[in-house]
Amino acid sequence: MDNPRAYAKVSFVRSYDKILGWDWGAAAKTYGQMLDQEEWVENGMDMYDHWPKGDDTR
Repeated sequence: MDNPRAYAKVSFVRSYDKILGWDWGAAAKTYGQMLDQEEWVENGMDMYDHWPKGDDTR
């Protein structure tokens, strides 16, 4: 992948959508206990930016 950061962002968006498909995720969203998608992705990308990156020599 030429842009791993973009791939990570897409992964966080997809994980948010997947979690909302589960009963507990939908209920949490309904009752205001879940972040909205923008906050979810922002927090995920913040974590991604702080993860150690190895040298990718593939």
